[in-house]
Amino acid sequence: MAETVAAMTDERLACLTERLDRLERSHRRWKLALRATMMLLLAGIGLGAAAPRSPQSITEAPLVRSAVDELRAKRFVLVDDTGKMRALLGAATRGAVSLGLLDNDDKIRSVLIVDSNGTPRLELFGADETRRVVLSVFPNRSGLGIFGEAGRGGAVLDVVADGAASLGLTDNKERSRAGLQLRSDGTTLLNFNDASEKVRAALGVGADGAPGLGVWDKEGKRIWQAPPSDQAP
Repeated sequence: MAETVAAMTDERLACLTERLDRLERSHRRWKLALRATMMLLLAGIGLGAAAPRSPQSITEAPLVRSAVDELRAKRFVLVDDTGKMRALLGAATRGAVSLGLLDNDDKIRSVLIVDSNGTPRLELFGADETRRVVLSVFPNRSGLGIFGEAGRGGAVLDVVADGAASLGLTDNKERSRAGLQLRSDGTTLLNFNDASEKVRAALGVGADGAPGLGVWDKEGKRIWQAPPSDQAP
């Protein structure tokens, strides 16, 4: 019986891995790979279960008056009242640690990981298991991505340690449509793109405080600017 239960557990984990692989293939453009996240979650997991035992009369246990100070394990699996896996906490052999949460329909909804380099990442998923929010902190920058239905379109915020920052907006076809930048020298830029991702209008203020505004046609030719080119510094 123990072997049967263990096989059922392994089958559920295999199904979970397969779904994660499908998610990874559908989101290759995003830098943060879900495959790496959940492979760390599932790496080396070989869960067994004890065979159920028939009820037996037992003597009354003495009242526990002290708590366990420390509990150590390589992984923990949290199940609900029906035995369904709802959370998985594990440590990988290369030093990464991760926590995955599943909803009542056995769908991945949240993943928190600290990889072997010490980089933390939080990913939140919709009911269709597509990424809706990704938050990462790297050694020299931090990033936040918020996406729309089916994980397409949204906003990506990136902040660099030297003070530079950028905000990019994409449509539901993952095309860059608008961007706001703050450079480390104090220059600020705001641009608007067409469906071909070509800049059609831009507004900026240089590090010296000089403003500029430009408009381009669909061929990329500048058709208007302020101040005029003969007055531009």
